[in-house]
Amino acid sequence: MGDELLLFLGDKVSNYNLALKSTNFSEDGGNQITDIKETKEGFEIITQFPDRGYLQNTYFVSGINNKLILKKIQSESESWQDGYTEKCSQNINVDLKKSIAELSKVISNTKKNCTKIYNKQSKVKNMDIFLVI
Repeated sequence: MGDELLLFLGDKVSNYNLALKSTNFSEDGGNQITDIKETKEGFEIITQFPDRGYLQNTYFVSGINNKLILKKIQSESESWQDGYTEKCSQNINVDLKKSIAELSKVISNTKKNCTKIYNKQSKVKNMDIFLVI
């Protein structure tokens, strides 16, 4: 819903109760939610940039001690100009019940571990180009 994540949990008699109201990590003019997937530990929120280029973030959320914890963020982007894909991972471990400002601060202060994977295509160098008018 908008930029909110609303999570309802069911009980034994099929009643659903609001368990969490937090951010869904979408951005105005930026990455938008493309999928939410269930995992063994909880769920993943996947966002992608909807326009040109490739940028995908995956937010891993786990249920620990009756809390929903943002465990990790993985991102992947491509630089077609420089011929590489960059993959980054951040171990976060923060309770999603924190305010968006607090979550943003923890995320921005957490070190990223990034790797660049270069494409194996060779670039053409010193190519003469002729334009006939």
